[in-house]
Amino acid sequence: MGFYLMVFDVDKAPKTKTEFLQWYKEVTDWKEGDMYDDITISTTPIQEWFYEMIKTYPPMNGKFSPTDEELDEIEGLEERMTDYSIGDSFIYMEFEWSVADKAYDAAVKTAF
Repeated sequence: MGFYLMVFDVDKAPKTKTEFLQWYKEVTDWKEGDMYDDITISTTPIQEWFYEMIKTYPPMNGKFSPTDEELDEIEGLEERMTDYSIGDSFIYMEFEWSVADKAYDAAVKTAF
């Protein structure tokens, strides 16, 4: 079990608490067979956030994940690898607990 975090495009997410919670429930009802690794489906702000975050917290899977050589050569890279689930206006991610505080700070800083 890791540290979970979600970022979303404020222009696309509902504004009221009730609507937001319903929206959150819908977008995190992961449907089997759907792919959640294509950043091109997201809004521009989410894409920009993602490209900045993966510089430090690379994805575990997909075309942006580190090579075996990079994992061997870059100290601490493996523990910073992150599981990203990408939607049209959000990214839901799981970090290792060992990087939770720094990942949270980076996610917030990058979002603003």
